[in-house]
Amino acid sequence: MEEFIRECQDIDLQPFLALLDAKSAFDVVRHNNLFRKLYISGVQGSLWNIIYSLHNNSVSAVKWGGQRSCTFNVTQGVKQGGILSADLYKLYVNDLLNRIFESNVGGHIGDIPCNAPTCADDMSSTSSDKNQLQQLCNMAKDYSEMEHYQLQPTKSVVLPISKKGSRKTRQETYAWKIGDTPMPIVNNAVHVGVKRTSKPTPTGAIEENISKARKTMYSLMSSGLHGNNGLDPGSCIHLLKVYVIPVLLYGLEIQLPTENECKALDNMLKRTLKQILSLPTNTADPAPYILSGILPPEGSIHIRALTFFGNICRLPHDSLEKRIATRQLAIKGALSNSWFVQIQRILVKYDLPNAHQILQDPPSKSNWRGTVLQHVNNYWSQRLSHYAEQYTSLKFMDVNSYKPGRVHSLLHDVTNSRAVARYAVKIKMVTGTYILQSNRASFNNSEIDPICLLCGDEPETLLHFFLKCEKLQVTRTNIMCKIEQCMYSCTGLKLCDLSDEELLQLILDVGKLETPQLRQLLKPNIRSDIEHHTRRLCYALHTKHYYLMSMLPTRKRDGL
Repeated sequence: MEEFIRECQDIDLQPFLALLDAKSAFDVVRHNNLFRKLYISGVQGSLWNIIYSLHNNSVSAVKWGGQRSCTFNVTQGVKQGGILSADLYKLYVNDLLNRIFESNVGGHIGDIPCNAPTCADDMSSTSSDKNQLQQLCNMAKDYSEMEHYQLQPTKSVVLPISKKGSRKTRQETYAWKIGDTPMPIVNNAVHVGVKRTSKPTPTGAIEENISKARKTMYSLMSSGLHGNNGLDPGSCIHLLKVYVIPVLLYGLEIQLPTENECKALDNMLKRTLKQILSLPTNTADPAPYILSGILPPEGSIHIRALTFFGNICRLPHDSLEKRIATRQLAIKGALSNSWFVQIQRILVKYDLPNAHQILQDPPSKSNWRGTVLQHVNNYWSQRLSHYAEQYTSLKFMDVNSYKPGRVHSLLHDVTNSRAVARYAVKIKMVTGTYILQSNRASFNNSEIDPICLLCGDEPETLLHFFLKCEKLQVTRTNIMCKIEQCMYSCTGLKLCDLSDEELLQLILDVGKLETPQLRQLLKPNIRSDIEHHTRRLCYALHTKHYYLMSMLPTRKRDGL
């Protein structure tokens, strides 16, 4: 369907989609007809007998209020949610699809018919000719009467797609019918879970996916999927990957939104990640991706699209999808709207083999997916790391350690409520969003004095806060000794051997301080201990600083 719409854009035709709805589709399948179609399709012997025994003489009952009704025979329908139900229904309506395909009526891409894109009971018909679309609806109506199921005229709709570049949606005057009942003409509809609108862009699908993903997040909040006082960041990120992101990106590998169209998805995902990582909204944009190890939506969509293209390339040469791929790649130019031309651009972007080469000699599924993941992950790792280096607020974070699929080392071992509370304070300091007196002064154009209000010696920067403020000396001494013991046990270095800047970097993110020599000496367990103690230090200094500030007179605390 998507490629047919794009083909119509190329040849300046208006496509029309008829989305047909069968009333209680799975519940009205005639068993005798189903068994006959199974046998004709080649399902015979013991396999046919198993399917027959699952449906023949089956009974059911109704449970209500703790009571159960008498059993009754089930003489039609396939089980809702059954493993075989969707496949059995596809076989049941396959004769209709063959009839439409062989009629040569409706949508074509060149000489290849694509007039009935259907998945189970989500049936549709496509055409750029209004009369031919009516013929396809008539064929579907005739078949439904022959197989004794009903097409609902009020739920079966026609969706006209505007031509590319058209600003106004023209009111359609043609009246399509199912039988004698007119079909509604709509501006948007849902097919196989993907929202389609009268505009040939994925904007409607993106908005719908964002709405569904937000509802999914709300349903998981009771499980702790939120920032403060929730689950640990690692668990939240895992829930996000498993439940929210698949909903957010559903179907977009087919519609392939542009970089600008992905901005709404990007904004939603960044806002969500900042919330569950306990980051303020003004945190630099690369930070949530680097910390969580999640790819931006554009990269995830490209992985799905390239994987799907690999699946098409491995199909038999006479399959419909591969015939379309071969034709479009052979005929279409670089400016075409074709999905396969867009895939060619994505392959070039990630320095992957040419689409023609993959089509002629397709790699295995595992090899292709591994290659795609490697190239896409490398591209976004370099891009986000370079982007993050431009933010001065992230100068203390090891941005070059970003690896899609792995959380940042700052999130390691944050597994209990105490560690989560300490992490939430430290991560603000690492990302440059922790507010000290020097920050207040810069925000207020120096109308506020940047000098530390506790000791009054010098501007209150992170360096002063961690190492020099005399009022916090007692709080930091014991924990700094623990950090020094960890360092000395494996490297032989004392904290006095490091400069103030190196010591500050050690406290905020030891990963960025590492030299090749230190990388060999610092074992994973030692790094984990250092990270634990630096979290303790950040939290202890934060609470002590807050307490001392609260003891100051209000006018002095406000910098007046």
